[in-house]
Amino acid sequence: MGAFDGEHAVVVGAGVAGSAAARVLVAEGATVRVSESSPERPGAADLQAEGIEVADGGHALEHLDGATLVVPSPGVPPHAEILTWARERGLRVWGELELGARLARVPYLAVTGTNGKTTTTGMLAACLRAAGLDAVACGNIGRAFPATAREHHDVLVVEASSFQLATQESFRPRVSVLLNLAPDHLDWHGSFEAYAAAKARIFARQGPGDVHVGNRDDEGAAAVSRSAPCEVRWFTTGEPSQQDAGLRDGRLIAGWSGADLGRVSIDTQGMRADAAACLAAAHAFGIRDEGDEPARVYRGGRRRRRRGPDRRRRRQRRRSVSARIARPAALGRGRHRRGGRADPIRVRGSGRGSRRHVDRGGDPDRVRDGSYGRHRPAGPRVRELGHVRELRRTR
Repeated sequence: MGAFDGEHAVVVGAGVAGSAAARVLVAEGATVRVSESSPERPGAADLQAEGIEVADGGHALEHLDGATLVVPSPGVPPHAEILTWARERGLRVWGELELGARLARVPYLAVTGTNGKTTTTGMLAACLRAAGLDAVACGNIGRAFPATAREHHDVLVVEASSFQLATQESFRPRVSVLLNLAPDHLDWHGSFEAYAAAKARIFARQGPGDVHVGNRDDEGAAAVSRSAPCEVRWFTTGEPSQQDAGLRDGRLIAGWSGADLGRVSIDTQGMRADAAACLAAAHAFGIRDEGDEPARVYRGGRRRRRRGPDRRRRRQRRRSVSARIARPAALGRGRHRRGGRADPIRVRGSGRGSRRHVDRGGDPDRVRDGSYGRHRPAGPRVRELGHVRELRRTR
């Protein structure tokens, strides 16, 4: 049985997100109609070829006939006429995050903020992969959350926009991050207060056992983060407290352990903040850094001969968070074009020739990792990683 058996869903918009939502709904047992305002939207013909009804040329009230659920694309504003009709009929209005949350079977982390979301999301997914987890970046970064939730991974990292957060009710990340907050998309939300309230929905369903990560340097964002109904941790671009991630003399520091994780290779205020946020979120999820008590992480594949304690310690350091956030703490070279094709995050490690490429377009989890050679296993298993033990699985 599918998760949406018996539902009659109307997807508003036949763009990339809408088409992905329509396909997922059909795969999970729903009957789907797509309502499209444009008469010739690219992709509508593909949906029709797959047997999905597309009503194009403008939204109409009769498009909602027989519907039990309406799924708007992220760019459809809440005051759109078709959504007003849906609410007047008492129909549920669920966005992409809601669909993904109802389909997700593994833990997920979520990142939002006015600036830096895409960089931090890709950075965090790279850190989790470096720790041995099959982690994928999805959501607003260009790969649909609902479709990715149906795949087999250990953990997901979801970039969440304010548009997406406004139309969800059960999205509950294990770790959430609010990077910053400044007036944006006010034409869509109507006011800065409504925009801030949408951002706060990233932690609305969190509770005991979950962690929210806030920006201690951004007063407006910090005020929102303090209202989170779960444990709150912080990052800063200044000297970190004992529980913060921060920087000292341009070097990334884990305040909880005192570990020095190196310099951020692109030394800008934004990149420093993104790297510190990534470190705090990875630690909140249970990923160790060099100064923590060692967590045992198993990466499948060839066993290597033991070369003595110094060699083992160097190898462990390369596999730690610091190998992807720092050394130097580089998680981001090049341009980041949302929805674009190959736009790599280059990650410097201490290993010879180590460079990780993330295809930010069609397949964000395609990786070439020189530090682990060409024999990188397709399905890493976690043997012990704090509270992440339940991620253990066999392929």
